[in-house]
Amino acid sequence: LISELMKEDRDLKAEVAAITVIPPALVDQNLPIVDCAVASVEKLTGRRPQIASMSYATDASHLIHAGIPSIIFGPGDPEKAHTADEYVEVSQLPLAAKAYAMAAMKYLSP
Repeated sequence: LISELMKEDRDLKAEVAAITVIPPALVDQNLPIVDCAVASVEKLTGRRPQIASMSYATDASHLIHAGIPSIIFGPGDPEKAHTADEYVEVSQLPLAAKAYAMAAMKYLSP
């Protein structure tokens, strides 16, 4: 797009550069943090949540590459995540808060 605009307007000078590169990361599904998240959702909903990979960037990648166990875990529709109109239904927030609390307590308990 920038190239096309520069052809149309000879006075326009622009450059596009990547300012952030986030490497892909893969979470070992056997990590305790995964078990804690799955168990909390299953206990609250009666259903085992789906474990899946995502094709968008998050800060979890930086944490994982630093050796900090991390997962992407929360409410909302993954299809709407990281889009211009991203949102989460307010009705989903209480369950998410409970799941976060349960997962954290389980993960941090000896």
